[in-house]
Amino acid sequence: MSNKDFRSVPDTLEGGFWFLFFLGLNVVSALVLVFSTHELRQIHQSLDETQRDETAELARHSRLLLEKSTLAGLSEVESIAIRELGMEFPNNLAKPSQ
Repeated sequence: MSNKDFRSVPDTLEGGFWFLFFLGLNVVSALVLVFSTHELRQIHQSLDETQRDETAELARHSRLLLEKSTLAGLSEVESIAIRELGMEFPNNLAKPSQ
């Protein structure tokens, strides 16, 4: 046998080692990609829920501000009418005649 025959066996083993090494790296990177994609989807779903909650809370806040301004406006008008104009709410309300 010549030297060439003995040399081809280690080259084949070394090539197989590198093939398996890169195949393993490929599988690991595919798994990392799958897990990171799953995590990204969960984070996006959480973001959507949070934005929905924020929108609902902003609508509730707007309604409360409107109610607050309405109540404050009516009480302010009543206090000015009593204090500055001397008006009072009548105790005896008569039905209007027709």
